[in-house]
Amino acid sequence: ERNNANAEAFEKLEVVASLSSPPSATSSPGVTSESLDTILNKVHTARDKHIFRLLASISSPTHSLAARNRALDDLPKRTKSLGQSTSSWIKSLARRCAMGHFINIDTITECIILAQEAFQQREFQISMAFLECVKVAVNIYPTLGGGKDGFESLVELFGECRTLLKEEEDMDVEEIGILTTLSGILAIVAPSRISPDKNVKKSPACEDDLKSELYR
Repeated sequence: ERNNANAEAFEKLEVVASLSSPPSATSSPGVTSESLDTILNKVHTARDKHIFRLLASISSPTHSLAARNRALDDLPKRTKSLGQSTSSWIKSLARRCAMGHFINIDTITECIILAQEAFQQREFQISMAFLECVKVAVNIYPTLGGGKDGFESLVELFGECRTLLKEEEDMDVEEIGILTTLSGILAIVAPSRISPDKNVKKSPACEDDLKSELYR
């Protein structure tokens, strides 16, 4: 069973390698370039398993920029003992997997909050612009909209939009399509909150609010 798990883990590592850049063919003075198989074996058999936790942190969209930067700083220290070729390949892999300044939970939460504030000030076009950014992000990583503050703001905005349309029949809101966009975002985000992701804090009251809004 242990051998099967070991083989399965290596196969997954090979899949990751096939989706990333190959090792550099050029070698530095005094350093011999290594084949991909050699590099993957070194990574797979590395004793310091914290390397994988760092890579997971770097690639997670629900980790903060500060946590990601700490992981990027720590990674070279952890991989130095594996040799320069392997260390360079892992750094290249980390750069490809790293979430940027836009695709991360902090920025998307801020976009949601700004969309709600703009809506409350009846700046509907601005609100829609922020929601379009959120929609792009959650289509890639649904959990980006599932943070406590972000999800609560989405549910509140959904309710405010429904209320405005019902009480004032504001055609600007209907023509811009804010409610339709919000419905699409919530349909993507809500199922992701069932995920056991420890970084996504859930609010039972917020879930109930969403259900009540949808039943209205």
